[in-house]
Amino acid sequence: GFAPGGEVVGTAPMKTSGPFAEAVITPTDLVIKKPASLSFLAAAALPSIGVTAWRALIDAAKLKAGQAVFINGAAGGVGQAAICIAKAFGAVVTVRVGPSWLADAAKLGLARVLNYNEPLPNDLKGAFDVVFDCHGSLTAKEEDFLTKHSGVAVDIDPTFGNLVRSIFSSRHSFVRGVPSPVILQKIADLAAAGQFPVAISRTAPLSEAIALISDLEAGKR
Repeated sequence: GFAPGGEVVGTAPMKTSGPFAEAVITPTDLVIKKPASLSFLAAAALPSIGVTAWRALIDAAKLKAGQAVFINGAAGGVGQAAICIAKAFGAVVTVRVGPSWLADAAKLGLARVLNYNEPLPNDLKGAFDVVFDCHGSLTAKEEDFLTKHSGVAVDIDPTFGNLVRSIFSSRHSFVRGVPSPVILQKIADLAAAGQFPVAISRTAPLSEAIALISDLEAGKR
């Protein structure tokens, strides 16, 4: 289904991909045709964050319209993707972010925006059908505090505790952002329809890629 010169969006295999490069070889089952209305810049940001958030909310948590979702670490790439997916599915979204992102989050039409530096409000006890920790900073006790008895908490941080809880507790799930062209197509369709805005904080030439990653690791936007 692909032809030379065709515009695509996708990923390289996790175990064989290299660092930064101007060209890459990847299997055709890891790419899809890029929607014409989607910019290359937005397309480059979609696969990893979009597939991870979809696997967490849709595959693992079985998100339904009208459910209450709590996203911890919503300022990051996966967190922002999770907001888009949850809103597209008609969920009621509460997020928890750092102080520097409070103003931006307040513009997104969310049910509630919380500050990392403040304790979880008591009125959120058992309030959520889905708790998605994108940041890895929620404790098991905090996840249980937030989640309804019938709900589920989803983690993407591969700690020993998260892995064990996902095995022995039906209220906890652990997911990985394993590439999927089927999921990526759904994400790309949402983006092409304007339901998945991609926030690009900075761009840089290839020669400055390492410096950009260093800033990211230091918490700079």
